Amino acid sequence: MGLGTLGFMGLGTLGFMGLRTLGFMGLGTLSFMGLGTLGFMGLGTLIFMGLGTLGFMGLGKLSFMGLGTLGLMGLGTLVFMGLGTLGFMGLRTLGFMGLRTLSFMGLGTLSFMGLGTLGFMGLGTLSFMGLGTLGFMGLGTLGFMGLGTLSFMCLGTLGFMGLGTLGFMGLETLSFMGLGTLGFMGLVTLGVMGLGTLGFMGLGTLSLMGLGTLSFMDLGTLGFMGLGTLGFMGLGTLGFMGLGTLGLMGLGTLG
Repeated sequence: MGLGTLGFMGLGTLGFMGLRTLGFMGLGTLSFMGLGTLGFMGLGTLIFMGLGTLGFMGLGKLSFMGLGTLGLMGLGTLVFMGLGTLGFMGLRTLGFMGLRTLSFMGLGTLSFMGLGTLGFMGLGTLSFMGLGTLGFMGLGTLGFMGLGTLSFMCLGTLGFMGLGTLGFMGLETLSFMGLGTLGFMGLVTLGVMGLGTLGFMGLGTLSLMGLGTLSFMDLGTLGFMGLGTLGFMGLGTLGFMGLGTLGLMGLGTLG
């Protein structure tokens, strides 16, 4: 990965690229098996703090590229199954905060294409059916807070451009401003459950349960390339491929 070397709490230096198992502060084992270009391709299992197969603080398990499921704070399940080049392709279901399920079914190349159904906070269902390249094209039906259904049928190519801000359950603000071809490109900020702000492709930052900040800046082909920083449960920041630095439970930094 050209990552160079990593230092974890004066553990010395480790090389990623063909590693097998890595121990973090007796946290169990961290397995980067047959990593691809991005570090999370066809991995085996990754264990942090005796969590699940990549569990964060007793969350569920997280898998990337034919993985299993990812649970954040007992939320539902987040499945990145057979992701494509953008990281969010052909996913299955994603659950946030016991919300319903967020379905990214057979997504296209750019993240939000041909999705299934998306539910936020039991808001009913938000349908992104057969979306176009802009993420929000030819949607099905969108329901917010049992408001019935809000139809975005055959939207233009930009779908949600210049909308200003959209509020979900007093969450933060959701802006789909000048989206590009990635579905969530050049957005402003997206807040879910007051978690903070979520940025995809030059967006802002994403905060899950005050976990820190997650930046998907200038993603490459794998979805996690050239990102900014990612923080889970205030663990610090995580950088993949020239990202920032990775701190898990104050373990140190990874470059």
